[in-house]
Amino acid sequence: WSQVRSDVFDGMTINWLDVTQSVVKNDSSKRLIPIVPLLAKRIEKFLTQIEAKESNRLFTYLKDKDGKAENKASRALMAHCRKISSDSTFAVHGLRHTFNTLCRNASIDWELREFIVGRSGQGQGAKYGEAAHVATYLKELAKIDFSFLEGT
Repeated sequence: WSQVRSDVFDGMTINWLDVTQSVVKNDSSKRLIPIVPLLAKRIEKFLTQIEAKESNRLFTYLKDKDGKAENKASRALMAHCRKISSDSTFAVHGLRHTFNTLCRNASIDWELREFIVGRSGQGQGAKYGEAAHVATYLKELAKIDFSFLEGT
């Protein structure tokens, strides 16, 4: 939970995950990840509904030897993938492609898409981020209709 951050920027509350100090796949995965307002509300609601099994963890999937919970989380998420797609080859990684398609259809630029999904981007500047930039990312992401999240 300590990675979930919130601040007011230009009169708007912005939310993000700060994984710059986390155990992640690679250096480009260390970034500030914007949380769209609808999802921020869901996370807040989730917080009030769970009993923390392990302090300071948003999700309590078992960790592997490397200290990450990605394998257990991916398996759990696969059940949801099966609900939203009849394609038997659709997997968790496919959600990245779906997100990129949503961004492309909303005319969100390539660099922003790459940064949000944790790809390296281009050049040293792709590694930087701060809360003010999160507000810019959220402004761009507002072009996407995330109402499908309401039914989950």
